[in-house]
Amino acid sequence: MKRFLALLCFIFILFNNQTSQAKQVWESLTVQKNDSLTLENCIDIAIHNNGDVRRAYMNLQTAINNVSIAKSAYTPTLSLGAGLSGAEDTRAGGGTSRTFPSVSASLQQLIWDFGKTSAYIRMYKFNKIIAQLQYEDAMHDIIFAVQSAYYNVLATKSYVDVEKANVQINLRDYNRTKAFFDEGIRSKVDIVNSEYNLAQARIALIEAETNYQTAWVNLNDQMSILNPPEYSIENTETFNLSDNYYPTSFLSSAGSDKQATDANIDVAFKSAVEKTDVIGSYKYEKCPYTFEEAINYAYEHRHDLRALEASKKAMEEELKYIKRQYYPSLTGQIGYSFSNTKNYSNNNYSIGVNLNTSLNIKQIKHEIDNAKIQVDYVESQIGTLKLDIFCQVQDAYITAIQLEKQIPLMEVKVRQALENLELSEGRYEVGISDFIELQNAKVNYNNACNEYVTLVYNYNLARADLERKMCMHHYDCESIKENHKDKK
Repeated sequence: MKRFLALLCFIFILFNNQTSQAKQVWESLTVQKNDSLTLENCIDIAIHNNGDVRRAYMNLQTAINNVSIAKSAYTPTLSLGAGLSGAEDTRAGGGTSRTFPSVSASLQQLIWDFGKTSAYIRMYKFNKIIAQLQYEDAMHDIIFAVQSAYYNVLATKSYVDVEKANVQINLRDYNRTKAFFDEGIRSKVDIVNSEYNLAQARIALIEAETNYQTAWVNLNDQMSILNPPEYSIENTETFNLSDNYYPTSFLSSAGSDKQATDANIDVAFKSAVEKTDVIGSYKYEKCPYTFEEAINYAYEHRHDLRALEASKKAMEEELKYIKRQYYPSLTGQIGYSFSNTKNYSNNNYSIGVNLNTSLNIKQIKHEIDNAKIQVDYVESQIGTLKLDIFCQVQDAYITAIQLEKQIPLMEVKVRQALENLELSEGRYEVGISDFIELQNAKVNYNNACNEYVTLVYNYNLARADLERKMCMHHYDCESIKENHKDKK
């Protein structure tokens, strides 16, 4: 009896130890004050904090455990029993009563079931692959969402700088026009127009600053960060904002005693991208792959396609498992029992091999028919998805290439708009042109700058969308990799 209780304690300790080893901690990440985050940092934070990624990870852990559960069919099954029985002697002249203990233990092992269990295990292995792909797909989606929000912060910051430059230009023109008006060179209409344009420029700046703040809120939302402290983000290789200063001669009010009052008037334009400098030379790396390479890469790596292919294989294994229900199972058993009676004690040992089966032929037949239908359905879904992937990648590739071709043309447009503004400034100062021509030049230049920033933003977003539809991975989160090591 003591040995039996000791065996129970050992099994209980072993089970608790295995359960504790299976626990995994998913830690959330946050932002510290004055941090300077890269795009990779933001993606890492978002992956750790995102609820969809976390749920997909938990589903993956469940799928991994289901494989272990399926494999447990090859593990011996332990049966334990203990009991007490009582006996009472009621003979005349007095009676006695006794309690008799009994214990039993047996091990049952599956020897062979004609491939039923092996097909069952393979089915769950493919289900684990599906869960793994869904987990990676959830990470892929949040990566693109963070990329979009991150680029939007950079773009809206650039819009703010463009509108600041526009305010500086209109402030300078107002001061100069007022000086000309005081000298009797310009009319009251020019003063009114310059005041109106300055007010419009300041309104546009407020709107740009509002959009900039909203972009930060969206980035925080994508990273699942509530009420973060002040922090900054760094430029990316393809969206590297750099400060570009206007020539001093252009910003100053030449020929006028009145100067613009803003202390930052020299910082008039900051929306350039280092690789595609508005004022400097035009350089950037073109799309590094052809359309055929993009399609082939997508067919090989797309999570949804690989998940469907794994689903088909899982259903094929399920079909095998159902068909093999017609076959019996061969098991072996070894056991020991002890019992104590009034007159003697029994120690029994047993060993045996059993061949048994239990089935409903009609039920299995219909289950087989349903499994075949599911395999055919998934196969048709694979063909449909391949067509969708082709169209998605084709559309994203065309968009990225077309935007790529527009960037150098837009650079020329910005340069020409700047040159035209400088010429209009000179013509206006010497009295050759009127205020309308000057204002048109300012509007055209400001629009060209905003269009350029929008184009660069759209190009970055298009490249990110293309890589998402190709299912390319560019970011390695160290803690995520550690989790992968743990689950392996």
